[in-house]
Formats: sequence, C-alpha cells, structure tokens
Amino acid sequence: LVRPAILIPADVQSTFRTPDCLDAYLKSLSRNERKNNRRLYDLSSLKESYEVQEDVLQEAAEVAVEFERFLEQHSEEWQSRGRPGHFYAWPRAAEFHRALVKVLGPARRVRFVRLLANGEVIASIYGFRLGTRLFAELPARRNGSEWENYSLGRTIIVRTLLAAAREGITQVHAGLGHYNHKTRLGGKEGNVFCLHCIARRTSSRLRVQAWGGIHKALFLLYQKVWYRRVTPFLPRSFRREQSSYICSLDY
Repeated sequence: LVRPAILIPADVQSTFRTPDCLDAYLKSLSRNERKNNRRLYDLSSLKESYEVQEDVLQEAAEVAVEFERFLEQHSEEWQSRGRPGHFYAWPRAAEFHRALVKVLGPARRVRFVRLLANGEVIASIYGFRLGTRLFAELPARRNGSEWENYSLGRTIIVRTLLAAAREGITQVHAGLGHYNHKTRLGGKEGNVFCLHCIARRTSSRLRVQAWGGIHKALFLLYQKVWYRRVTPFLPRSFRREQSSYICSLDY
C-alpha cells in the first residue's frame, strides 16, 4: 500500500502574460523600470549605433543550424564568468538538447527569438512552443564591454514577450529559480513541487528520509560550495560537468 502522495516544495518558476503591445507592457511595469529602461526595451538606444533586426526561427532546418550557434554563444558567455554554462554543466545536456531539436524541429515546436545588430546575433532565447505557451529554455547574449550598456539579458526577454504575442502565444514560462530581473519585468512566481509516493512500510519511509538527508548534505557541499564557489576559480581543465549521481538524488 502507498501513503497519500506528498508534495515537496522544490523551487519557483516565473511566468509572463504576453502583452497586447509595447506601450501596454511598459505601463504594467514599475515607474522606475519604465522611466529608466524604455529606450532599451523599444531598441531606440541600440538603433542609434547599429542596424537592428529581429526574427523568430522555427523551421526545422533553421533551428538545427541555429542551435549549434546558440550553444557556442551561450557557453562563451558563461565561461567568461568562470562557469561552464548549461550545456556543459549538466550531464550530456548538449546531446539531450540536440535530440530535442531533432525531434521537435519538424513539428515546428522549437523557437529561437533573436536580436541582431549589423547582421550579427547579439541576444537570443531558445525555447519550445506547446499550444498557446512558450517555454523559454535558455538565453544567450554577446560578450564584450560594448554591449553592457544595452542590458541585452533583460531586453531579449521583453522582445521575446512581444514576439510571442504576435504569434498568438498567451503565456511565456521563463524557467526555474528566483531572479530579480524577471520579477521586475512582470514575471509572476509560482511554486514548483516534487511529488513523492512512499510505501506505508516504516522501512520505506526511513529510507526516503535517509536519502533525503544525504541529498541535502551533498547538495550543500558539492553544489553550493564546491561547484559554485570553488570550481569557477580553478583552471578550465579542472571544470567538469556536475555529477550525474548527485543530480539523480533529486528524483
């Protein structure tokens, strides 16, 4: 027999409602956010120095090629901060996402929302459309001090919301974790849970509690201390993807 399922709080995720237009979206933001960043989000500042274009890639052949460019740009951005980036931090993440793009590309579910300056991609978001929702998987942006004044990370989120609205998408899910810039841009946080189904036997309950304690201890020592605080300062040859064993303790 199994006890009633238990919901264990795991994280939060941010969700955006897509706006009818840029003006309506800006009015939904705080006064300071609107006043200080309007020229960034409407691309006026960028257009003063560059020829700016926006596009959305969704054809199978296009997204397969774009994924490789995106992977490289995303990884370069994070490696400049001493981190490997998503594709080299999680076990076989690059292979997993290539398989997703290969399978979902022909169904036109893969999306790359891109911002270009003088013909070069300077920021983009990689995600998947399912019905009227866009699941924004990962962002990437151009490295370099000349781009710091344009807040490309926040700007590409705003431009993605507008692009999604034009496509008839009503919600954009912006991934796990609390990020101040997402809440400032109007993202609403909701809780994410793990569902645990445990047998009624005392031994089963004790084993789950024991493994839960082991996971918490390893997560603290390995993820919080070693991986996030020590590894970034080591030579690149010492930086490895996270342990698949420790990752498996989450599930």
